[in-house]
Amino acid sequence: MKLTTDNHGAVTLVAVDGDVDLASSGDLEAALEAAESDVVLDLRRVGFMDSSGLNSLLTASRKLDERSRRLALVIEPAGTVGRLLDITQLGDVFSWFEDVDAAAASLDAGEGS
Repeated sequence: MKLTTDNHGAVTLVAVDGDVDLASSGDLEAALEAAESDVVLDLRRVGFMDSSGLNSLLTASRKLDERSRRLALVIEPAGTVGRLLDITQLGDVFSWFEDVDAAAASLDAGEGS
């Protein structure tokens, strides 16, 4: 898994490329916890995500919330993560969007999780 972190306006953009599994989920969680602002997490290039990846998303979301930070996911609804969120019925737990600009705009506007 490759993680890229960058600023996207007033939010931190974290992009994931590769698989999010037991071996890599801790790195993802650490990158999200290190953010000093609201986070847009681009998961469109994730090929596989297991339960440890989902757990990392839930844990990071909770920890960001404790610091008054928000998390918005960027997914393809028919893609790997979109299908996983649908199957696990976690799609309503996260604020998700189909592109980075829409996700960032929602956080800038105070919308989202």
